[in-house]
Amino acid sequence: MVDTQEDHFIYAVRALGWGSSLPSWLVREGRVETFEGVAQVLWDDVYRDVDGQEYPVRLSVIDSQGNRTADVYEFCRQHRGRIFPLKGEQRMTRPHDFTRIDHFPNSEKKIPGGIKLLRVDTTVWKNQLAAKLSILPTDPGAFLLHAETTEEYARQMCAEYFDEEDSVWLCPKHKANHFWDCEVYGLLAEYRQPIEN
Repeated sequence: MVDTQEDHFIYAVRALGWGSSLPSWLVREGRVETFEGVAQVLWDDVYRDVDGQEYPVRLSVIDSQGNRTADVYEFCRQHRGRIFPLKGEQRMTRPHDFTRIDHFPNSEKKIPGGIKLLRVDTTVWKNQLAAKLSILPTDPGAFLLHAETTEEYARQMCAEYFDEEDSVWLCPKHKANHFWDCEVYGLLAEYRQPIEN
């Protein structure tokens, strides 16, 4: 999952388990400067388990908001079906929904096979992530980290707080929350991959 910044990208790669408990393991997290770096991390680098079995990244999303929206859309067009542009909204009537963004020029007619914008209710998914983080590492459904997880990752995972009065998650302006955003986006894949082409 990828969070887009002005001049770089923050990413998290997570392995999803099978079964009703949905355990997951953080495989890798970090920062890259370019779209080429994003593609390298997601599809060119090889991820193996202790037995040497390879696991490709099958699904990803990338934040499309900010000043780089057109570039993010173009990147998603180049890798259609492997990565979806995402827009987070504090409140929606559904946990997630799609809006087709590719239309024929000067027309409202949608291009068949064009990319879709994945819109997500961030309050719903942040509540889900907070619940996952409360599961003990030894219990079913745990949200697991690797041994070299950085302090910066941990700090960003604690940046936001829930405003009880307005029932929304907020982040103080001086705190980075990019890994938190990546993991929120990742829950979309974790809950039985509700992403569709």
